[in-house]
Amino acid sequence: MFDGVEARYNYRLRVKGGQARSLQQVFDVCRFVWNTALGRWSDLWRHEQSRLGFAGMSGELTDWRSRFDGLAPVTPQQQVLRDLDTSIRAFYDKSYPGRRPRFKPKDSHASASWNRNGFALDAGGLSVAVAGGGTRRGT
Repeated sequence: MFDGVEARYNYRLRVKGGQARSLQQVFDVCRFVWNTALGRWSDLWRHEQSRLGFAGMSGELTDWRSRFDGLAPVTPQQQVLRDLDTSIRAFYDKSYPGRRPRFKPKDSHASASWNRNGFALDAGGLSVAVAGGGTRRGT
């Protein structure tokens, strides 16, 4: 009856000290991934006039994960790349152009997105998927 129905939920979390630090790490990593991918896209366009799409950025993310420590959990990072790809596509859309994607400053609105497979809520609290296929329960 409801084929193709998509649900979206927003949660307001009340967190304690350790949880706040963990979330801040996720927000910082998401900002790092956005800014690094945007810089890579800008450089490729400026110097080679070639576009870097989601698949290319995902390959770059795999490389960054081997070079930089602390790039976990992976689900919000992939969503950041999807959001950046959408923003870049809107920038090139002639029928309804968006503005050029901008770098995110440290004091900007912090956010992260997880898909259905990236987190779970149950009686024990919140748990998120981490790199390597495991989960980590909120503290």
